[in-house]
Amino acid sequence: MKVVHIGFPKTATSFLQKTIFPQLSRDFRYFNNEASSALFPPLTNYDDTIFDSKGLRQQFVRACKGHRKALFSYELLTGLHHQIGFVNRTLIAKRLRELGFERVIITIRNQFDALESTYKQYVESGGVLEFDDYISFDLNKPRYLYPEYFDYYSIYRLYTEKFGQPNVLVLQYENLQNASFLDDIFSFLDIKPFDVNFGDAINPSLSYQKTRILRLINHMTYNSFRPSHLISKRISTAFFYRQLSRIPFLNSRKKFLNPHKRKLIASFYRESNEKLQKNAGITLSSDYP
Repeated sequence: MKVVHIGFPKTATSFLQKTIFPQLSRDFRYFNNEASSALFPPLTNYDDTIFDSKGLRQQFVRACKGHRKALFSYELLTGLHHQIGFVNRTLIAKRLRELGFERVIITIRNQFDALESTYKQYVESGGVLEFDDYISFDLNKPRYLYPEYFDYYSIYRLYTEKFGQPNVLVLQYENLQNASFLDDIFSFLDIKPFDVNFGDAINPSLSYQKTRILRLINHMTYNSFRPSHLISKRISTAFFYRQLSRIPFLNSRKKFLNPHKRKLIASFYRESNEKLQKNAGITLSSDYP
């Protein structure tokens, strides 16, 4: 059995990769993010004119040699959600099936929190846009992030068409601390249940106040979104992120989402979430629109 976790950003993907999935190694050969990064970039980034499907298939077979059960995890398999409309997402699903994967795990998170956390990650990477400019539902305005990316039903439908409904598992971030989260994984992977050490949270986001401070600082620092600087390359966004994360104050739970934006988000995703519940046979947490 060859299984791939395609994740979504900010759905505890790093936590699963570093804490949960390695503990499944008694039953599965787990290929961590580093190992997966050696395999998947051509599959996600190349069009058919330069994509070497045969060569990648050979690389995949060599990696899995001697392992009847293998689990890979790589969140970029959900497509790039910045600036472009996640090109290649349909091709990615097709290629994963052709590569030899048999089952797919998709992790999701309520769109209110997913969008808020995605914005914070954008700022932590060097972004300078205000929240309302970053997340826009106005089709007549330039968009940096495509809200359709977090339409979970569309990607669920895509993967069930390629792999079959019984071979696609949807896991909710909101259920992470519930027994049902692990029970679903064990059942889906045909693993006998065992105790799992959850450890500590990984990659926590900055607070509202710290994110606002970092966004202003980003205009002057060196970072991946704008590889230039006003002062020195030694003064990076990453440096200030580390310093802000250590400050023991400015940690209120205030959100960027205002009532108007929440209303737009609820309206945009409600129908899709209802379809996901019905077709995947799951009950979404009350946190979802």
